[in-house]
Order: sequence, then structure tokens, then C-alpha cells
Amino acid sequence: MTEINGTFETSFAHVAEAFEKNFEEGDLGACCAVFVDGEVVVRLKGIQFTNGRRFDENGNESSPGSFIAWKVDSLFVTDCVFRNNRARNSGGVMVLHSTESVFRNVDFVDNAAGSSDNDEWANGGVFSINGEDNAEIVTAKFIGCLFERNRVSVGGSNSGGSGGIFNQYMGARAVFIDSEFKNNYIRANSSDSWVDAAIFRGNHHDVGS
Repeated sequence: MTEINGTFETSFAHVAEAFEKNFEEGDLGACCAVFVDGEVVVRLKGIQFTNGRRFDENGNESSPGSFIAWKVDSLFVTDCVFRNNRARNSGGVMVLHSTESVFRNVDFVDNAAGSSDNDEWANGGVFSINGEDNAEIVTAKFIGCLFERNRVSVGGSNSGGSGGIFNQYMGARAVFIDSEFKNNYIRANSSDSWVDAAIFRGNHHDVGS
């Protein structure tokens, strides 16, 4: 029998029961999406995410996002660790689209995006976020978080990379509060590759961080 650990509010007991029943019926997944008042709300607490990779249907390492590539309304992550996760092109840990998110006391260590192939691009060693054009701006807020040794690395000819930690597109912004940045970097391993922004790269002139 599959052992399931975690906590939930009593009002969501029936959700936990349904989640456990899925395993009894042969479900191999370990993800749950919860709707509250019509909105998809995801809450993660006290979990370690390590050695995540994303692969395509042919078994090749792919992108975006090694662990999370969701379009959800709200994401809350508390007391978690993301370590040694990697995506080929974008968002070594997460790619978030039109998502309001809060990360509190979360460690991001040794995560990466990148490739050694020719004509490849990579950005956001940890995150890539975006919103909808001409829509309300979405915010990713980081409180008391640690970013250490995250990176973007490109090695092929005519390749490019940006945003060693974070890459932000139109309709999104990031807010960092009491967070720490240590030894994050971006690297080009070919003489005709280009890289910029060891920590953060914004791609929309109307959005501040």
C-alpha cells in the first residue's frame, strides 16, 4: 500500500480521501489540484523537490519547467527546498503563466536551465513567469528565500542565455523581500554564444521588480 504523508484542513478531508483512493486504483501520479470558489489553488509546504528533469515523448530532456509548468490562479509555497532541478530551455524549476504566487522561506539551490546544442537558447535558471498581454499584471513574491548556485549555461554555436535565476515576460513582475542571493551565474561555453543578466532579466519595459 502506498504511504501518503501530508496535512490538510478538515474542510478538505474528502479531497484527501479521493487523493488516497486514486493510488489504491493504480494511479502513479503525486499531484493534486484544488479548486476554491472556482479558482485553482495549489499549496505546497515542507516538501523537498530534487533532481527533477522534464522529458519529451522521445525521452529527450525538454522544457519548460522541470517540476511545475502550470496555469493556476494561485500558488503558495512554504518551507520547501528545490535542489538540482533542470530544464533544457526555460525555468529550471518552474514556468508560471498568469499565476499569483507567494514563496515563503523556500531554498532554491543548484537549479539550472541550459543546453550544449547549437542554435539553442535558455533563460531562467529557476523561474520563468509571464502574464497575458493587456491583462492585470500578476506577481511572484519571494519572502525570506535563498537563491544559491543557480545558473543558465549554453554551450553550442550561435546560442544565447539570460536570467541566471529569473526571467520575466510581459504581464508579470517579481518582488523579493528579505531574500538572499549567493553565487548565481550565467555562462557561455562557446566563443559565439551570448549571455546576460546573472540574476534577473525583465522583458517588458512597463513592469518593475
